Amino acid sequence: MVAEVHSAKMRQATPKHNPVWRPTIRAHSLEAGPWALKRILIADDHESVLRRVRGMLESHPEWEICGDAVTGRQTVARAAELKPDLVVLDFAMPQMDGLKAAAAIKNLLPKTPILMFTMYCSAVTGEAERHGILRVIDKAKSGALLTAIEEIFASQETELVNPQQPAPSSPPATKIQLNRAS
Repeated sequence: MVAEVHSAKMRQATPKHNPVWRPTIRAHSLEAGPWALKRILIADDHESVLRRVRGMLESHPEWEICGDAVTGRQTVARAAELKPDLVVLDFAMPQMDGLKAAAAIKNLLPKTPILMFTMYCSAVTGEAERHGILRVIDKAKSGALLTAIEEIFASQETELVNPQQPAPSSPPATKIQLNRAS
């Protein structure tokens, strides 16, 4: 009886638009500990691309799509609201291109890595770093997106476990005054 009541409550709490919904950890992963799902925000102006990227990324058991966006402005607003662990965005989006959106997100969330997943790889690679984008991945190589995300999260885990100690600084120079007897 208790199991049936619990099951009925879970069905009531399940969003009707998502038949494969599962409860997930909602706290930001850095606050919740290393066991929390990594939260990813995805942005692309094509619904079919969003679905494909969502499907690829949600197949990873340690990742969760915390939100999506279809315009550059919406991407910035969603990033500020959701504070994801990673942002994956397209270059060509309405209202604000991916480069400008990335720069705005970097101003709001300077430690959040940003990946650009685009068909215009060669055209934006040079500008990407100046706008706070960590990597640019060609949409034709979708497997490279998964690899890049895995590498970024692995490097974050390494930094949490083995934080780099700043190089010891030399003691401040002091002025020595010589007293000369004349």
